[in-house]
Amino acid sequence: MVLIEDDDVDGEGAVKPSATEGMIHAVGPFGEDVGKRPASDVEMFAVNAQWLHETLMRLMKPLLSKRAAQILDPDLTLVGAIQIDEADVPVYFARRLNDPKAAQRLDLMLRTRGTAGVGIVFAASEEMPSHLGPNVVMPLLSHLASADEEMLFARDGIELAYRDGLSLARGGVSPRVVRTGKQSGTLFIPGREPLHLAGNDQLTIFERLVVAAAKGSPDVQVKALMEGFESRSPQQAFRKETWDSIRDVYIGKGAKNGYWRLLLTAQPTEAVAEPAEEATV
Repeated sequence: MVLIEDDDVDGEGAVKPSATEGMIHAVGPFGEDVGKRPASDVEMFAVNAQWLHETLMRLMKPLLSKRAAQILDPDLTLVGAIQIDEADVPVYFARRLNDPKAAQRLDLMLRTRGTAGVGIVFAASEEMPSHLGPNVVMPLLSHLASADEEMLFARDGIELAYRDGLSLARGGVSPRVVRTGKQSGTLFIPGREPLHLAGNDQLTIFERLVVAAAKGSPDVQVKALMEGFESRSPQQAFRKETWDSIRDVYIGKGAKNGYWRLLLTAQPTEAVAEPAEEATV
């Protein structure tokens, strides 16, 4: 993507090769043809990831009670801990949470770190899930301190946002699915770590299971559960590693063959034959 600054166009767009030497073809933010322009008009910038990481750590240092820079994933860094209510709360920094696939990958990673307790994930973007694993997600730039403050980030606002999200990080008070975008949302089950969902299929599957559980008839026939989808089984709506982590934890077989239910308590894994093909989101 490129930033186009023109009398008629102002926003993100793209550039493509042109048949004319020394010229490029520009496409506007809505796919409109912006025409040809000299290649010399295009300036290329690159982000120095190491410099950005070091700068972020330095700016966040005054907030932290413990510092522990550890890159867990190219899009996820453990930066240390902040003390809230006399407890050390793990602090992470995440990128690309506006990408449902990236968010689901990081959610799976953070759920495997659940023993660290409810933590904070600072996000680089405003478009993000509310929770990842047992962690409250908040946009870092929304917590900038006023100009007269010594620290760059407002600690009081961070603590308030953390306390507000703490109950949902522990599953809330009743099962529910909260959509945070057309292709993104979170499943909450009391006493269970939140589960990030990516794609309308995943969201709708769990919405149907939540509704059935609330009605007191938790078992949903697979045909009704998958109505309107190309997939024939809920397994096919998830990547293999995600499905393996949620099967018999959040979703399980019903009392009869061909039925699925929302699991409000964990159950042991059973060897059940399922379709081998998978559709990823």
